[in-house]
Amino acid sequence: EYYRCFFVLLKKTSFALTDMASIPDALTALTLEDQFSTCVDFIATGGEDKKGTGGSNMPGFGQKGRLAIYKWYKQIHDGDISGEKPSYTSAVMKTGGPLAGAEMLLKYDAWASVKGKSKDDAMKNYVLEIVEQCVSNEREDILIRFVQSKVTK
Repeated sequence: EYYRCFFVLLKKTSFALTDMASIPDALTALTLEDQFSTCVDFIATGGEDKKGTGGSNMPGFGQKGRLAIYKWYKQIHDGDISGEKPSYTSAVMKTGGPLAGAEMLLKYDAWASVKGKSKDDAMKNYVLEIVEQCVSNEREDILIRFVQSKVTK
């Protein structure tokens, strides 16, 4: 039953998923924690072919998608970001290089953009982000099979 909910959601590719109201009732009947933990497992394992949502891992490509996943995950686990944004120089010094320093600043900005969001809102948005990325990269079948394998265990 759980995987069928994802299947219904993933096949609705004609609209943008912008909030939980866009998700069919069958999916919202599941606990938010189950939806979230399944998506986290999917990202951690990459699914059956180890490619996850299908976003590029090459520097400069797929960065927007990775940052979207990152910001919601951090908000869920660590809550609101604290402290001031580091300068580029201090980010480079801390990370050991200019690319890593720039990435640190991008991550800071991404996480800061969701400051004040509740844990539940962050979980909802994390699930939506994973589903949207899978749909946009034509990987809904990989996600469906992953969810199905979790349910049948």
